[in-house]
Amino acid sequence: MPSHKKILVIGYVWPEPNSSAAGSHMMNILCTFKAQDWQVEFATPA
Repeated sequence: MPSHKKILVIGYVWPEPNSSAAGSHMMNILCTFKAQDWQVEFATPA
């Protein structure tokens, strides 16, 4: 039975890859998880 890999990332603001290096880095991390078939959820109070 395949395991379902899930990750929940909670950030202060939405990652904006075109606005900052931190946003670009976060998007790279999220894309890496997606490429490895993880279900990625991102939550923010913003």
